Amino acid sequence: MVGEGRHCRTTLDEVVVEALAHALDLIPEALDRPDHVKRFMASSTAALKVELAARFDALTRSGVTVDRNTNGHRQGGACGRRSLDGRQVAAASAIAGTDRLVSVTGPAGAGKTTMLRVANSALARRGHRMFVVAPTKKAASVAGREIGTHAASLHALLADHGWRSGRDEAGAEVWTRLQPGEVDPRSPCSTALATSRSATENRIVVDEAGMVDLHTANALAVVAAETVAGIAMVGDHLQAMPVGHSGAMASMTHRSTAVVDLTAVHRFRDQKCAA
Repeated sequence: MVGEGRHCRTTLDEVVVEALAHALDLIPEALDRPDHVKRFMASSTAALKVELAARFDALTRSGVTVDRNTNGHRQGGACGRRSLDGRQVAAASAIAGTDRLVSVTGPAGAGKTTMLRVANSALARRGHRMFVVAPTKKAASVAGREIGTHAASLHALLADHGWRSGRDEAGAEVWTRLQPGEVDPRSPCSTALATSRSATENRIVVDEAGMVDLHTANALAVVAAETVAGIAMVGDHLQAMPVGHSGAMASMTHRSTAVVDLTAVHRFRDQKCAA
């Protein structure tokens, strides 16, 4: 038993050494780092973060927001018409404007869906359209129905542009891309489209954007670079985390030329409960 225990410790030590060989020390000069502070990151993840940041940098382009006086500040609903607050109006104006990258953050109940209805109407008045995507098909369907615009899952949009996700022999996530018209060997009935609906839209809105992982965001950035559409990420990075590596929404927010933080909660009648 003693020998087996010593062997297990040796094997564990070897695993740790091997893992550290493929990791980066994020704070190498820290002498008294608290145990709860993250220190190491896989080299592949760090490289993906750098690649995504570069793609967002290439997309960054300042634009103009829609005039708030003509944006339509009121939105009808089951409880009658009510005015949007100043931050909601600013967010709707930015999404309906021409900034290539727009980031709107806010907690649940901050009125993001109501704001998107107004942004969609403002885009329509300018002869443009909004295309909403979400991490899941169900979330996309709900968002599309409530906002009144075209919607699909984010992965469906990427699949239309040829992107496919899978796993390598070690279990790591790997993304590949089909060329237009190329048949997917895993699904003979599936091909990459030469064009996609998003190419004709003015704005791709990513709802629940805090749940988008780095690999998916990287593929979306490539699609955006190939089309005339701008991206608006709408969500809360402090809520549900993505299944994969996090940080995509934060990366785009740092590079967006239009950033709005929704702070007021409208979902609750009891403001003490809301706070």
